[in-house]
Amino acid sequence: MSEEQEAGVWLENHECMDCGSDDNLSVYEKSDGSIDAYCRTPRCGEDEGKTPYKSNNRLADTYLAAIYDIKKIERSRDKVVEKTNSKVVRRRKPKEPKKPMSHEEVHKIVAKTSAKGKSFRSQCDKILKIYNIRTDFDENSGAVSNRWYPIWKMSVDKKFPVGFKKRIVLPKKDFIVVGLNDPTVDLLGEKECLGSGKWILLQSGEEDMAAAVKMISVESKDHHAPIDVVTSSLSETGQYKQIQNKYDFFNGYDNIVIAMDNDDAGHAATERLLEILPVSKVKVMLGPKGDANDYLINKLSKEWYSNFYAA
Repeated sequence: MSEEQEAGVWLENHECMDCGSDDNLSVYEKSDGSIDAYCRTPRCGEDEGKTPYKSNNRLADTYLAAIYDIKKIERSRDKVVEKTNSKVVRRRKPKEPKKPMSHEEVHKIVAKTSAKGKSFRSQCDKILKIYNIRTDFDENSGAVSNRWYPIWKMSVDKKFPVGFKKRIVLPKKDFIVVGLNDPTVDLLGEKECLGSGKWILLQSGEEDMAAAVKMISVESKDHHAPIDVVTSSLSETGQYKQIQNKYDFFNGYDNIVIAMDNDDAGHAATERLLEILPVSKVKVMLGPKGDANDYLINKLSKEWYSNFYAA
């Protein structure tokens, strides 16, 4: 982190708009009143030409602008902001406690979205329907604009999700959460699981989970034991507490296969998961040609399936 950012006052951690981490983005207010942020996910945004550091003007184009009333600042190149000893006043709006979505709010999202995904990321509509994953489309082009992943907490509501994780596709990739999403919620796919058996696969994200389910359905044979698949609604780096809460659930299976993203953040997440899951049961799945969704897109389901059993 730069000296310039260290001079700011930390406000709160948020979900990162570039890498999707649930709480790795630290937001600061500086002495001149501007807001900047730094994401602690390794190499955040580098695949899209971005950096872990997010400037005031970068944040002004994100959901954080509404939370902190961030306005774009025009500065000449030779202008230097003088240091001041004046007290920095936090402008954070009072934080409202997160709560489950109402049934009416859920109905509104369902009404404006579709159970069909137009083969976005090569996903199968049948799989999307099983997991109640919704999609909406750009009114002009018809292209996928958003994907909505339900967040469940069966102890609160068995029929309606308590929130949605929204993947913004257009105009640029981003993630926001509507409703409740914290370490107490259930894993996506958990309510469809047997709850015990020979195999469970913990995937790195919703699209990879759906892709894995599709490839398993294509490649599995009648004599193969069922493979349950789940993923966390939190980021790879933020899912630690949620998975820890689900220890007994995972312990009901003979084999626990972990398949995180093949990058620094994914490797770090894998190391943490190995610390909290039953060590004698855990296997790490490697995907040298990408994540599960990459294998599905590139029609490599047979190779992916072999990698699963090689873990």
